[in-house]
Amino acid sequence: MGSVHHTIDPYKAAVSSVYLILAPLWFFSLSSQPVRYGAETDWWGKEYVGLSPVKQWEENCVTGEVLLTQCEALYQKLRVQERGTMDKDV
Repeated sequence: MGSVHHTIDPYKAAVSSVYLILAPLWFFSLSSQPVRYGAETDWWGKEYVGLSPVKQWEENCVTGEVLLTQCEALYQKLRVQERGTMDKDV
């Protein structure tokens, strides 16, 4: 009912991911406040990349860092496990 965040079509939903992959790195340092990039559509279904500020960034920054550290540790653990399975003869 008029929400810009409901893109419906997977192609249109991917616009923000493709944009972030293709954008130069210097572009991301232009904002002083953390922002969220997301796929949005206008009333006629035309897709575009929308920016919205990350709410409560300062209050949750420490929690985010802890979560990021835990995700990285899990990722590294899975990489080691995968490497171990690749070494075995099938």
